[in-house]
Amino acid sequence: MPAAALLALFLLLPAGESAAWPLSLLSYNINGAGAPGSGGRVALQRIIDYLAPDVVLLQEGKGLANLDDFLADNPAYDSLYSSADGAGNRRAVMSLYPLVAGSAVEHVLSGNGQVSKRTLLEATIDLPGQDLLVWVAHWDASVNAIRQQESFASAALVAASMAADPLALLVYAGDLNEEDDDAEVTSLLNEGLLLFSPLDVNNSRPETLNADPARGTYLSRRVDYLLPSPALAAFVVGGEVLNTLTFAAGSLPPGLLANDTVDASDHLPVLLYLEIAAGGDGCGDVNSDGTINVIDAMLVAQFTVGLRTCTTLSSFGNCDVSPPAAPDGTCSIADALRMAQCSVGLVSCDMDCGALACN
Repeated sequence: MPAAALLALFLLLPAGESAAWPLSLLSYNINGAGAPGSGGRVALQRIIDYLAPDVVLLQEGKGLANLDDFLADNPAYDSLYSSADGAGNRRAVMSLYPLVAGSAVEHVLSGNGQVSKRTLLEATIDLPGQDLLVWVAHWDASVNAIRQQESFASAALVAASMAADPLALLVYAGDLNEEDDDAEVTSLLNEGLLLFSPLDVNNSRPETLNADPARGTYLSRRVDYLLPSPALAAFVVGGEVLNTLTFAAGSLPPGLLANDTVDASDHLPVLLYLEIAAGGDGCGDVNSDGTINVIDAMLVAQFTVGLRTCTTLSSFGNCDVSPPAAPDGTCSIADALRMAQCSVGLVSCDMDCGALACN
């Protein structure tokens, strides 16, 4: 097929919406969900309704009955939570996308003579075409040696996951009771997680503790984090710390009250905003850029007419994606067409591929 005909083929693809889609992640130490109808519960619900996060990673869900009631008040979210420590604190995951059945794991972080009161909650979320692994942590607030052990054990888990799949979508979230340059945070970054510092949109401050100006420690530290893997970080387009007290008179978003973040918790909610591209460094992604798009389709088209060799495709083995049910062992124009259709949303980008070697 002449190159001109190949170009015409791609031009004939119907216009579709971008294959990228938004995802928002919220990490929030809620200091208890509050009793039904209480000021704290009502404020918390207003914050959740306003932010409308896709994934909520909660810490300090004190009081099982209140936590269950709060989750029941948000039926759009699939949810699960950890066991409780001695004070009744639990970590929880809420997701508008399905939680993978059986994926919840509680990792004990104790060791080296240090006893961690709280487990690290792990869960897998079934995003379109790919999974997101989340860890939700709440490190010890009082004993530095325990936090060092919690960091050490967590870093080992991160290292193992990154080694198993360097392109996995992962995020380590929670109240770490440490600041950016502390060694305990750095140990997670040394294993490949990336540090983002969302800011209050009104005053550009990163601090998340303490949310109440009536206390002398108002906004003294940033201790709440969302630490993504490089593959997930590539999709981050922004973030914020929400503090309802910092909005100018008359500028507070509809649905919020000025004292909501004070009434809801002693921590401020922290968010990351992402635009997730279709696919990943897998079947259909022949140039290893983490997405399946028209570039992949054009590279394969050029290969099929002899304009490039298979050695110029960094992930040539990802080419054979057609027919969808039973790839045929070749890298052909049919594969290029399916990649192009994926890029404009005409077919799913969740592809399987056949074994293919560059000879």
